[in-house]
Amino acid sequence: MKKKRTSIRVLTTVATLATIALTASGCAGGGGSGQADADGVTHITIATQAQPTGFSLWLAQDLGYYKEAGLDVDFQIAESGAALLASGAAGDWQVGYMGGPPLISGYKTWGLLPAGAMMDEYRNLILFMDKDVLAGTDPATALATTPVGVVANSTSAQLLYACADALGVAAADIETVPLDPAAIANGMLNDDINAAVLFSVNNAPLLADPDKYVQVCDGEKAGVSILDPYVVTPRFWAENPDAAAAWVDAVYKANEWIIDTPRDEVLATFQVFLKEMGIEATDEEATYALDARQWLTFDQALEQMRGTAFTDSLTKTAEFLVGAGVYDEMPAIPELNAKGLEIMEAAAQRR
Repeated sequence: MKKKRTSIRVLTTVATLATIALTASGCAGGGGSGQADADGVTHITIATQAQPTGFSLWLAQDLGYYKEAGLDVDFQIAESGAALLASGAAGDWQVGYMGGPPLISGYKTWGLLPAGAMMDEYRNLILFMDKDVLAGTDPATALATTPVGVVANSTSAQLLYACADALGVAAADIETVPLDPAAIANGMLNDDINAAVLFSVNNAPLLADPDKYVQVCDGEKAGVSILDPYVVTPRFWAENPDAAAAWVDAVYKANEWIIDTPRDEVLATFQVFLKEMGIEATDEEATYALDARQWLTFDQALEQMRGTAFTDSLTKTAEFLVGAGVYDEMPAIPELNAKGLEIMEAAAQRR
């Protein structure tokens, strides 16, 4: 495949929810607006993360879908969705992806909009515990008494609180240790922490040592969907709705390529992506990383937003965050869904 090298900017700091709120306050429009040149090509920056989940956003560039849509792109990469919120509010990027918790935070503070669910990570995120902390006790008691490594305001936090709810542990009783994904994995391996939420490829060493690390819970056991939405800044949607819809259409074409293409070809392309992101993985680890994620087609994502599935998933997420004290009151999830559905309906007109 021909590859067009694109500009990549990396954010190395992780923004806390408090910092995000302070940074975003006073940002009336939120987000930047991609501008078209004289030839009609729109230039946008895509927000993504330094992990396998961002495969489809890179793939749409690799396959030429953005070019076909009249888009010229570069990428801004961070360790987590929370770390991207402040830069999105400042107008540094127009579109991208993140987990449900940072989307909700972004919507509350500066109007960030969803464009359907990129994927469901209910099998990808896993709550691990060291066997020693489970000796002579049960997972619920261990969870209530053991600090848990987690990425703040992220899907890993979402999974943690969902597992706590399933185990009958109050969110307020959980002590978290906010870290980036690599630090969480290293913390478990070095016995600095004894419980953590991890995802592929970071969890490979723990999966390889079941005698020491116990898989306590994932989204399937907790009975929840862990949706990662595509997102569009409100300013970009207001000022260039055609380009926003074109991006949504293009990136879902990448999702559908992942779903429909023979697995060996997908794996080979996925490995190219991982290497460009600086992630080393064996074919076995890469296969696991692919299989643990369920990419959605455009039609599936649209159906979720036209129905109740998308709203229900984010509502449950928000309830966990309220219970943990992150929010004082429930965010307006139905309103968020309704505004995002307008973007999806516009993209549907391109199909």
